[in-house]
Amino acid sequence: MCVSRAALAFQSARTRLPEERFTVIPDGIDVARFATPPGPSEATRAGLGLAPGRKLVGSIGRLDPQKGYGYLIEAFGRLAKDRDDVDLVIAGDGPEQRALQRLANRSAPAGRIRLLGRRDDVPALLHAFDVFAMPSIYEGFGLALVEAMAAGVPVVASDVDSLPELLGAEEAEGPAGRLVPPADAPALARAIAGALDDPQPDHVARAADRARRLYHVDTMVRAYEDLYASLSGRAGAGPST
Repeated sequence: MCVSRAALAFQSARTRLPEERFTVIPDGIDVARFATPPGPSEATRAGLGLAPGRKLVGSIGRLDPQKGYGYLIEAFGRLAKDRDDVDLVIAGDGPEQRALQRLANRSAPAGRIRLLGRRDDVPALLHAFDVFAMPSIYEGFGLALVEAMAAGVPVVASDVDSLPELLGAEEAEGPAGRLVPPADAPALARAIAGALDDPQPDHVARAADRARRLYHVDTMVRAYEDLYASLSGRAGAGPST
């Protein structure tokens, strides 16, 4: 079982098994929990110490080298040199927290980059963001990206593994968000600046629609039920995946 086509290709190559031996069922989220603001976003922004009129770039995830947060902090440091109206927050904990805090202290004026630690109010945070950034180096399935899509936040993500797939990069309209090369802080800074200046409402709407149609928890459950039913109909034959 694989959560994305990118994960399927990786596992097929790793195990040297043909792709036909694998099945893709994407992870699912409670879309309504993220689509509906739990309260006024102004209250959340005020709780983060954000002054009225300022812009907020945010990310949510484990503070691990895989997630590429060092590149996000470097990108924001570049952005902060040209703009004094925007701040960055990163919610989550992990082994890189101290190193990332030191990098943040060197990269931007005090208070403009904040590591929030673990948070239990993710839907509220997402609705407080003007841009959501996911700078992962590799990603089997970007669950936080899907949550941001469902919340209707403009997204900037690495063009790596499953993330273009989640945003529908293969569709005729192109991805429902901005994609940048991984580990490229200058490109990430430019994409974030572009998203702040032009949120692209049509892309945001397409991303939210993809979250509802493709990554709802009910869709995932039905897919597993269908798979189990198909396997139980082959009693004695053994699983095919």
